[in-house]
Amino acid sequence: MERMQSEPFNLKGGDLIMFRAQALNADGWSPWSQPSKRASAIMRTPQAPSQPRHKWNNSRQTSVTISWNRNNNPLHAGIFEGTVRYILFWDQGTPDGQSKEFVELTETIDTFTTVPNIVHGQ
Repeated sequence: MERMQSEPFNLKGGDLIMFRAQALNADGWSPWSQPSKRASAIMRTPQAPSQPRHKWNNSRQTSVTISWNRNNNPLHAGIFEGTVRYILFWDQGTPDGQSKEFVELTETIDTFTTVPNIVHGQ
């Protein structure tokens, strides 16, 4: 896609494109194919996901499901950005919830994850 964002195309992330093809052999060029049925969007750096939400899964609060929306920007909600994975970070359970140091908790391809074996508030 980098080539499509350079001269002579100068496409921007989110621009829609369609394709068609032609074949060549020793006798010459074939007729053009029909255009692709659907447009594809030029990929761009993804927008930030929405703020994560969490829900405790049991009364002992030892398992939590964390979820988020793919995109925080409603103007881009319908545009595929090619997101292939998410990495979730946590503050390791600081009592005041004000830690500035986050470490990787898990990696996922989904917009939710369940974290087992944790202790609420620690």
